[in-house]
Amino acid sequence: MKCVDIKTGDGKTLFTLHIYDLEVPANGNKANQTPNGNGTKPDEPMTDAQKRYLYRILAESGLEGEAATRELKKHFGTETLKEVTKAEASELIKQLLQEVKT
Repeated sequence: MKCVDIKTGDGKTLFTLHIYDLEVPANGNKANQTPNGNGTKPDEPMTDAQKRYLYRILAESGLEGEAATRELKKHFGTETLKEVTKAEASELIKQLLQEVKT
């Protein structure tokens, strides 16, 4: 697990983002996954903080509003972002942050 603190310009922590490395079984069935160390299940819905962070990252690359929503739905293959899990959101955040570094 990795933690990323999101801070204001004056250094105050807005929220801490927890990024989990989770593996989905070869059959793709997430239902058999067990809770992780902090008591949450990997298949719980994405948090509002994760959603805001994804939109912030996309905005920095020029995608905002409906364009960002379309891109997220396309990436996750869903009709609604309510279907996205914490684990899936964490994985995309991790991927996007690595792309920014390179």
